[in-house]
Amino acid sequence: MLREAATDVSADASCTILPSLPPRLVLHDEAAFKQIESSGDAMLLTEIFFLARNLRWDVAEDLSRITGDIAAERFVQFVQAKQQQVRDTALNLSQALAEYWTEERPLLAKPQQLAAFAQEVNGLHDDVAQLEQRIQQLSKVK
Repeated sequence: MLREAATDVSADASCTILPSLPPRLVLHDEAAFKQIESSGDAMLLTEIFFLARNLRWDVAEDLSRITGDIAAERFVQFVQAKQQQVRDTALNLSQALAEYWTEERPLLAKPQQLAAFAQEVNGLHDDVAQLEQRIQQLSKVK
C-alpha cells in the first residue's frame, strides 16, 4: 500500500514522475521507467522499480468483495476477451492496410523494392565515380 509520509520525516528515496509517464508506466513501457528521475537509497529504488515492473493488480480479487467470486471472475474474463479482440482487430486492420498500401495502391515500399533501390543507387554512385576518374584522365591528356 502507498500512503503519504509525514511532513517531518526525511525521504530515503524520491522519484519524480512526469505527468505524461503514468499511462506508459501502466502499459509497462521500459522507456518510461528510464525517464523517471530518482535519488536516494539505491537498494530501495531498485526494489521499488522491481515492484513497479512486476506487481500486477488482481482485479478479480478486489472486485469479488463487491460482486462475489464467480461474477468477478467472469467480468475479468469478459474484459480480457474484449481486450484480445481489440488487439486482434487492430492487428488485422494494420495488416490489411499494409497489404493495400503495398499491393493495391502502392504507398509503402516492400523490403525487396528498398533493397533493389539501394543497389541501384550504389551502382549509380560507382558509375559517377568512374565517370569522374575518366574525366580527370581526359583532362590530363590535353
